[in-house]
Amino acid sequence: MEWPEHRLLAHRAEIFKGWLKKAAELRSDEINLHSSLPEHLKKILKNKKLLLWKHILVSLGYGDAKIVDEIIAGFSLTGWATESGVFDKRVKAASMTVDQLSGVALGLNSAVVGSLKKSPWSDLDAKALEETRVEVEKGWLAESKEVDLRRHFVAKRFPIQQKSKMRLIDDFTICGVNATVGPVRTASR
Repeated sequence: MEWPEHRLLAHRAEIFKGWLKKAAELRSDEINLHSSLPEHLKKILKNKKLLLWKHILVSLGYGDAKIVDEIIAGFSLTGWATESGVFDKRVKAASMTVDQLSGVALGLNSAVVGSLKKSPWSDLDAKALEETRVEVEKGWLAESKEVDLRRHFVAKRFPIQQKSKMRLIDDFTICGVNATVGPVRTASR
C-alpha cells in the first residue's frame, strides 16, 4: 500500500510522539540503569536511551531485541558469540583458545609493533590519531601505560577514507584475538 505523503508524515509523527512519551515514562528507569553500569560502560553508553531502544525493537517485532541487553552487559571479545535470530545461522568454532593465543602473543605482538614502525606516516594517519585522542577524551578508549607483550594483545588501528568520511578500523585479526571467537556466522535472509 502506498500512502499519500501527508498521511505518511502524519503516521511517522504519531510514531515518534509515542516514542517521546515512552522515553519520558522510562526516564527514571534509564537513570537507574545507567547508574548501575560499570564505569567503563557508563562513559561509552552515556546519554543512550537503552530501555527506549529495546522498547522500540520489541514493539517493531525485531528478531534481535536482546542486542540491547548484550550492549548493557558489554561484549566479550573472545568465546562464543550469541545468535542474533535475524540472520541465518552457520556456526564456526574458534581456531584457538585464549590460552593458546597467550602462548604466541609475544611473537604476534612483536610483528604488529614492527609493522607499525615500518609504515610511512600520512595525513590520514594524523587524522586517525586525532580521532583516537577524541575517543580517549570521551572515555570510549583508555590509554594503557603498562603493556606486557606476553600477556596483552596489540590490535592494529588504521584509517580508511570512505568518500568524505574517515573510518577507523581496529584489526583484531592481526593479533589473533578474532581467532579465539566462535562466531555464529551469518548471512542475510
